[in-house]
Amino acid sequence: MNISSTDALIILDVQNDFCPGGTMPVLNGELVAARLTLVAKKFIQKKASVFATQEWHPKDHSSFLSANGQWPDHCIQFTSGADFHESLQLPEESNIVRKGSNKDIDAYSGFVDSQLRELLLEKKIARLFIGGIATDTCVLNTVIDAINFGYSTHVLTDAVAAYDVEPGDGDRALHLMHFNDAELIRSDDLSN
Repeated sequence: MNISSTDALIILDVQNDFCPGGTMPVLNGELVAARLTLVAKKFIQKKASVFATQEWHPKDHSSFLSANGQWPDHCIQFTSGADFHESLQLPEESNIVRKGSNKDIDAYSGFVDSQLRELLLEKKIARLFIGGIATDTCVLNTVIDAINFGYSTHVLTDAVAAYDVEPGDGDRALHLMHFNDAELIRSDDLSN
């Protein structure tokens, strides 16, 4: 599959708090980071765009257990937990998109409480390739929103990792994305 200048890679939330040692780690988060580093290089070589979302929560975010929400406190602004994982080496040309800074909004999708859609329109992006954390939350919601916005959407199945709160949640999320017309591919399907 060829990458063109109207394509974009969206890397979702590959941050320390979602990797081993963080407050909400997924299994193999650091491997997802390393894989997406390689994919991002391919996109930049082909003059395509790279976007990396970063959850950027205030310390009193409504989703936090400390605020009677459902998730451990995570990705708090200006903390190391909110930093990208060290195995994710983003090209200089990458666009960083922060989301979830409104304390009352659960920004599971990269399109919610962020500037992602405006940036994609500005760059005249037509096709999206999506990877990151977590398959069964932010990846799923971003993919469904992307399809609803009319983007041809591809999920990099070897560059995602799930929470699997219930065993199989990640696989079910991939099935749901495919059912909604996302194409499931592997990163090595992308031409060099």
